[in-house]
Amino acid sequence: MLVPVFMYDCHGEHHNRRFYGTGEDAEYLPLARMSLWSSVQLLVLPLMLPLFGPYRFGVVTPVSWFVPRVRTYLYRNLSSLKIDLEYEGRLPKPEEKLNWRLQEAACLLWMGAVAALVATGTVSLGRVWQWCALFAAVAVLNSARLLAAHRYVGNEEEMSVVEQMMDTVNHPRNRPLAELWAPVGLRLHALHHLMPGLPYHNYQLAHDRLVSALPPDSAYRFTESPGLFASLGRLVRESRAHQKAGTLLPARAAKPARGVPSDERAVR
Repeated sequence: MLVPVFMYDCHGEHHNRRFYGTGEDAEYLPLARMSLWSSVQLLVLPLMLPLFGPYRFGVVTPVSWFVPRVRTYLYRNLSSLKIDLEYEGRLPKPEEKLNWRLQEAACLLWMGAVAALVATGTVSLGRVWQWCALFAAVAVLNSARLLAAHRYVGNEEEMSVVEQMMDTVNHPRNRPLAELWAPVGLRLHALHHLMPGLPYHNYQLAHDRLVSALPPDSAYRFTESPGLFASLGRLVRESRAHQKAGTLLPARAAKPARGVPSDERAVR
C-alpha cells in the first residue's frame, strides 16, 4: 500500500503528553470545535489516496535524490501519516537516512514492477483499478473509525494523561462487530492512550479488570461509547453546538507555528 514504516514515525508524538492535541500532533485536529465540513473532508480526501503513493514515490522521490530543496519538501510534507494537513514532519537523522532511502527505493521498484507487468499484459489494467478501489475503500473506512476514536474537543493546548484519556473513546460493546471495524488498538482506544505500552492481546483482560475494580464515577468509565455511529453522531452534535454558539476555532492558518527540533519531538 506504499506506506513504509517511517511514515508512521509521527505516531509517537500522538502519545506524548506534551504534544497530544497540539500543533505537533499529526493525528489530531480539534474537530469538535471546527466546522462540520472539516470532518467531512477527512472522509472525502481518502478517496484520493491511491494517487498519493505514485506521486510521492514515483515522481517526487527520484527528484529528491538529486535536488536538496525537493528533499526537504518531501520529508516535511509528504512523509507522515496524518489528518492535520498542515503538520510538518522531520528530516531523517543521519543514522536513518540509508534506512529511509532503502524503503523509498523499494516502493519505487514495486511501482516499476507493476508498470512493467501492466505494459507487458501480464497484469490487466483492470487489476490496477481494482487495487485503487480497494485502497480507497479501506482509506475511507479508516478515516471513519479515526473520527470515532477521539472526541476531538481539545483546544490545541497541552493535556494531562487523564485529559487525553477522556478525549479518547472505548467501544467495548458489540465486540465481534467492533473487532472488524476497530481492530487492534482502536476498539479500546482510551485504554491504549492510558497504557500505550500494553500489548494489544492483553487489552480485553486489562479493560475487564479496570471496569470491575474502578468506582462507578471513575473517569475511565466515561470514555465508553455504544458504537461507531454513536461516536460519529456525537462529533457532529458537538461541532454544530460550537457553530451555533459561535465558538468555532478560527481557520487553520491561525495555528501556532511548528518547528520543534527533531530530537525533542522524538521524546516518547
